[in-house]
Amino acid sequence: MDLYTEITYDINLGIPLIRTNLKEDKIDEFLTEYIRFQIGKGEDKSEAKKRDVYNIKIECDLSFDIFSIKSDTGNKGLTTGIIMDSIGKWKLQNSEKGLAGKLKNE
Repeated sequence: MDLYTEITYDINLGIPLIRTNLKEDKIDEFLTEYIRFQIGKGEDKSEAKKRDVYNIKIECDLSFDIFSIKSDTGNKGLTTGIIMDSIGKWKLQNSEKGLAGKLKNE
């Protein structure tokens, strides 16, 4: 089974809500590994979408150790910044619903 973490980030509250299939003590490590994966990927000059709530889904294919991401930010730099800001600050989301239907490929 692949690993995933979904982040709902309300910029007004600044509290990332997380839904995941990871153990709680592995969430920050997973997010940090994703950030390391982004190093050297280059600059994204796309204009970020302005919204109050952003949704991000990070998946890791364990058979190849490859990350994939879906986000509604419109900009990879903003996505990475939200993920970085989420490390150590997240709260677990109590919803049964995932974000998959809300997300489009970045």
